[in-house]
Amino acid sequence: MEVINAVIQPDHPVVELEYLQPELSPQGIKDKLTIVDVRCKDDNNRQFIVEMQVILKKGFHERVFYNASKVYGKQLQIGDDIKLLQPVYAISFINGNIEPTEFNWVHRYEMMKRGEINTSLNTITLIFVEIPKFIKFGIFDIDDPLHRWIRFLAEPDFLNEFPMERKHNYPNLKKAVAILDEASLSPAQQLGYDQYLDGIRYWNGTMIESFDDGFEEGTNKMIAIIKELKRGVKSPTEISIEFNVTLEKVIELKEIL
Repeated sequence: MEVINAVIQPDHPVVELEYLQPELSPQGIKDKLTIVDVRCKDDNNRQFIVEMQVILKKGFHERVFYNASKVYGKQLQIGDDIKLLQPVYAISFINGNIEPTEFNWVHRYEMMKRGEINTSLNTITLIFVEIPKFIKFGIFDIDDPLHRWIRFLAEPDFLNEFPMERKHNYPNLKKAVAILDEASLSPAQQLGYDQYLDGIRYWNGTMIESFDDGFEEGTNKMIAIIKELKRGVKSPTEISIEFNVTLEKVIELKEIL
């Protein structure tokens, strides 16, 4: 909730979240299957899609809009009043540069009416946060929640620089750091911190889920899969069936390790 409020800065802050199924199933045989990192809604039925993009690919903007439009369009059931539609926000944390000619590192796209007085339709909003640009040009303010979370994504252990009494001022961030610390896969850190992060990034930023309780389930599954791969007892096929993930993902993760 903290990171969503920090990015969107809504008139009515998000106070409660319900996590939804992250997989958007295709409506037809020709539709694309879309997977997002986190999908949730608040007590006002506004929906939020949160993801981290490590590698930018052609058509990135279009893909994010496509994901958001599918979520927006699936809100109503047959017979529902159109007035029940609520806004959808797609938040993308990007480990890259999508607007190289701009100094700003937060980019907000809305459906606008252009004229003497610009007005926006409260339907779909896309927000892109460029992490490298913030690190390079931003002035870090620990009291700004958005600054704190972006710094965490870039340098997960930065909070260790602060004295213990000050860490207590940021309980959510402290929790996120603790989750990553506990994710060490061997007592002597044999896998190494970087290797762990590589595995996390493979799922395009599962770290985002550390902002809320929803992170724990996804991260624990990732850790369990990595442990099974390191043990070498079960085949990738057996692991994919046990943890309900695709065989392709298990094989690619094995190659990373």
